[in-house]
Amino acid sequence: MFDPFFPPGRLTYVKSNFIREFSDETIDALAQYAGKSPSPYSFAPFIEHWHGAATRVAPTDTAFPHRQYSYNFMAWSNWVSPSESERNIQWTRECWETMRPFLVAGSYGNYVADEGDVFARAAYGPNYDRLVALKNKYDPRNFFRLNHNIKPSQEIPAAISA
Repeated sequence: MFDPFFPPGRLTYVKSNFIREFSDETIDALAQYAGKSPSPYSFAPFIEHWHGAATRVAPTDTAFPHRQYSYNFMAWSNWVSPSESERNIQWTRECWETMRPFLVAGSYGNYVADEGDVFARAAYGPNYDRLVALKNKYDPRNFFRLNHNIKPSQEIPAAISA
């Protein structure tokens, strides 16, 4: 479904989180960046509406806890040339910082670049410790480690555990 947006060779950087309240100030902040990304391939800022069954699940029933908010904000930058990376990443971060006062605490794990353990903990919120326990049981070598990685409590060195 998303393949047309990410053809081979396209570079991507994204930040995302849920909007606490969709106010006039939130719209003004979004408007500062609308249509101004440095790359024609970016779709940012972008708002995704959440509703229906996805919002009727308790925060601790799955890994994803942020179900009570109706709008997800994304700053999703895509570009072609590695020489444009710094410019596009900087633009995404500036857009994110402008929106930050209107966002809930945490982050949305599906639409965020890997930015370390602090962001992973924020993405999974009250579910993080339970997910670490699952990681310890089913993936102690941390084979599945993309996006917001949940690290096992103690990784087993491959040479010892093989």
